[in-house]
Amino acid sequence: MKEFMKRTATKVKATAQEVGKVWGNPKYKYLIIAALFSFLVLVLLVGVFSSIKPKPVDFFYQKWRAVVENSELLVLEKLTSEYDKLWDKQAKVEYEEELKKGLEILGKEVKVEPATLEPQNLEEDDIENVYTIRNIQVTVNEQTGGQRKYNCSLTLKPEGLTKSLKIVRYQQEEREREVEGNSKLTEKVVTQSRSASIDTELRIRQALGAWLEAWEQKDLERYMERYADYAEISRVTVVDGKENNRVKLTKEQLRERTKALFSIYEEIKVDIEEQSLKIDETQLYAEANVEFLQEFTGAGDQGRRRYQDYGLKQLKFINDPTGGWKIYYENWTVYPRVLVNQ
Repeated sequence: MKEFMKRTATKVKATAQEVGKVWGNPKYKYLIIAALFSFLVLVLLVGVFSSIKPKPVDFFYQKWRAVVENSELLVLEKLTSEYDKLWDKQAKVEYEEELKKGLEILGKEVKVEPATLEPQNLEEDDIENVYTIRNIQVTVNEQTGGQRKYNCSLTLKPEGLTKSLKIVRYQQEEREREVEGNSKLTEKVVTQSRSASIDTELRIRQALGAWLEAWEQKDLERYMERYADYAEISRVTVVDGKENNRVKLTKEQLRERTKALFSIYEEIKVDIEEQSLKIDETQLYAEANVEFLQEFTGAGDQGRRRYQDYGLKQLKFINDPTGGWKIYYENWTVYPRVLVNQ
């Protein structure tokens, strides 16, 4: 036992001498000090970051609201960049359509309510570690006219060492829609869209409204501007409530026929109802199919000549890069309710 203790003491002494030699060498001495310092810093950082709590949800809400309302009057490119920073990277890919919906309103006149986050609108999920802000009311005044109102919700999650809140889900539900100056276009609307933006739908409805207005005002040039040069138009002659003659017209033939029609009737009134709008929009292609019941009434001088018909009108619009949404196909089918007085 004494021999073992003696050998152990000798080894410890030798080890201490070796450590002393290493420590005495400036090169190894500084490396050891640097390693110890780095370890202490790492322990300190872990302790600090583990104690960090995410900034209040209300702080993030105000930041998001400032971007959406563009309170700093940033240019659209900068505004888009700021909005993009609020999103989680993976969520931007997984919820691309929701991201686009948020981007669509940037740069427009937007009002977000409530101004401050209400406690009853905030839900916290401790298991998933997420926060959800509900019942956010957004009103958008479109640059092309009209107004949109909808409710939305934000789902946030703290991320990274700093636990910064990021959007991991955005949901939007439209409440009201109004097309400025065309109350006829706001009633009984059914919309079926595939990847169609809010702005696209509004522009199509405005194109329909402009077509209708030009027709009633007998403005030939404005009326013809709504048609593409290659448009295919069907016109029907109605006799005793039945289709008597159906012809296909070119745009130029439509011009001559419409010009004659405008000269016959002193007053034209067109009422439409039960609109159905279907939009097919991709990055390279955009088309819209609009169907509605149409009642046409034409009155001559002092009401001496009157014509009225009622039928199903189908208009197909295509997005013309040089002139916006234009009609490239038109068809009309008579409905039983037809009145003719001459």
